[in-house]
Amino acid sequence: MAYENKQPEAIRVLAEFLHFKKDYYGAAQCALLSIDGGDDYSTEIFRDVLGDATHRMMQTSHGMVPLSHVIIETLRAHGFDS
Repeated sequence: MAYENKQPEAIRVLAEFLHFKKDYYGAAQCALLSIDGGDDYSTEIFRDVLGDATHRMMQTSHGMVPLSHVIIETLRAHGFDS
């Protein structure tokens, strides 16, 4: 609703909260939506999320990969490619 109502600051706050709760995928999604809404500060949150996720590994069909890689691939698969 915040995205549809042009409230990028509200989405940024949600991104920060999700990052705090270690929901890296949700935080990345919210940060990107906030950036798309015009909130430039969210780029820093997005970088922080990916930086934290880089230090966590995840088992995939391709072996162990950084969580940041999984997040980016999942975002692309769900339409966040641009």
